[in-house]
Amino acid sequence: MTAPHRYRPSWTVEEFILACANGPVEEERVLFLIGPKSEGKTLGFVYAVAHLAERVRRENPRALPVRVAVVRDTWTNLSKTTLETLREEQQAGLRLEITDGGHQAELPGLAQFWFFGLDRPADADRLQGFQCGVFVIEEAAPVAGLETGVPPEAFSMGVAALRQPGVPLRVLLPMNPSDEDHWPLWHGTPVLTPTGWVKIGDLRQGDLVMAADGTTTTVTGVYPRGVCPLFRIRFSDGVSVLATEDHPWGIETKWDRSGKAKPRTSVRVVTTGQICARLSADRRQFRWTVPLVEPIQFPSRPVPLDSYVVGALLGDGGLTTDQVKFCSADAEVLDQVRAGLPPSVYLRHLRAYDYVLLSKGGRATPNPVTRAIKALGLRGHSALTKFIPEVFLWNDAACRLAVLQGLLDTDGHATSDGNSVSFASISERLIEGVEFLVRSLGGITRRRAVGRVGPRRPHELHVLGITLPDAVRPFRLSRKNARLRPKHRRHQARRYLVGCEPYGDGEAVCIAVAHSSRLFVVEHFIVTHNTLSLRDRLKQAGLERFRVAE
Repeated sequence: MTAPHRYRPSWTVEEFILACANGPVEEERVLFLIGPKSEGKTLGFVYAVAHLAERVRRENPRALPVRVAVVRDTWTNLSKTTLETLREEQQAGLRLEITDGGHQAELPGLAQFWFFGLDRPADADRLQGFQCGVFVIEEAAPVAGLETGVPPEAFSMGVAALRQPGVPLRVLLPMNPSDEDHWPLWHGTPVLTPTGWVKIGDLRQGDLVMAADGTTTTVTGVYPRGVCPLFRIRFSDGVSVLATEDHPWGIETKWDRSGKAKPRTSVRVVTTGQICARLSADRRQFRWTVPLVEPIQFPSRPVPLDSYVVGALLGDGGLTTDQVKFCSADAEVLDQVRAGLPPSVYLRHLRAYDYVLLSKGGRATPNPVTRAIKALGLRGHSALTKFIPEVFLWNDAACRLAVLQGLLDTDGHATSDGNSVSFASISERLIEGVEFLVRSLGGITRRRAVGRVGPRRPHELHVLGITLPDAVRPFRLSRKNARLRPKHRRHQARRYLVGCEPYGDGEAVCIAVAHSSRLFVVEHFIVTHNTLSLRDRLKQAGLERFRVAE
């Protein structure tokens, strides 16, 4: 087929045309043509069909013309873009005959095109009973918008229509990059990585981030979106995050959690806009939850002192002087602390429940516990200013759990119903550290202030309600563990979606990750969905049997 004099396909379009025509006759292919506006993608799919038809005609001179269904979200968009482009190229020399008021076109002897605007019921009905060898969706990416653009059902109808004998079956998807499924978060949103929080706007392709199952995954794409309207998504544990209206979220419904629903291989995906609409319609329907992380697998790091001992000292230890002290009435806790001390250190009883951690070699021998407390920056800190050192937060799950158990064995208690745990402190930094530990282990926390404590200089007391998965034991102390019981379904740790409000405009960025779940972790250990892969939508629509080529 001779191209019009003014059509010079880019190498991307040329590769797309050749990929359509090549390959075994029995091989079914999905081909993407992603490029900027005015690159010639519309004419590109016409030439791709022409080359395919010429191949069919060479192999079978008596073959009928290749039938092509061209679909767009609305007839208006189809008329103003696809058909207008084809009419212009027709005038420039393209041997294409457009008939039936733009509903059909023909490359004489090679291919016949039928055009469908899916906002028109008549076109949707015609597509359902159609038969073709090539199915084209122009600007297909909005299909992942769930309620906008080409509906997902269009893929299924197109696949059902692909049954023309003797033609290598093809699905062609020309689209602009800006129309891909890049649905962003605010560019300053912290994303969890193996070594710390990194703003999503600072991530680069190839960086490692944490997936919802606690493992690392690779960033496969970073897509700045410029200034967009943002919404604040609020959750039942008091945390929130900023996202655009079309950002996708993996959720579970009450029916999914009931155990009666058919098991799902992946979470449901909804957009911020859908969440806002649901919560606005009925504020009682706080029934959608986002997944919680499984224990995050940070790399192991060496620590200067046993993790449980550090937790216990932060709970009931005295760190304000050169002598580290500890207070406990539980023999079991004392045994756990003794087991974690360096061999050269022992607990010396002072009075009642008070102990001091001394070196066995006397004052002349350096005390490794005192050295470790100083190296960790805890020396001199009182109950008001205690904190969990970074090396214990950004460490493996066993280390983090041991710190938490030391804290809860000393300063925590199980609630009367046995479903959750409570922890209290006047140190806001310590409370934030405990929140980090719990959330990183797959639990949730709810913080509340219960007034001020202290006779001379009262300070605000923060109380944390803690819910952890049954597999994560918050205590080592047997009498506290005995109060816990397996949680009924309604008492499991869950993070409900409870609010969605407009926030204002802001820079937005989205990322794609390699993990099969497409879920990654942002601030407060919130699990969110990456920019949706169009391939995911194709698989959902029944195109998994097709080989994807670009």
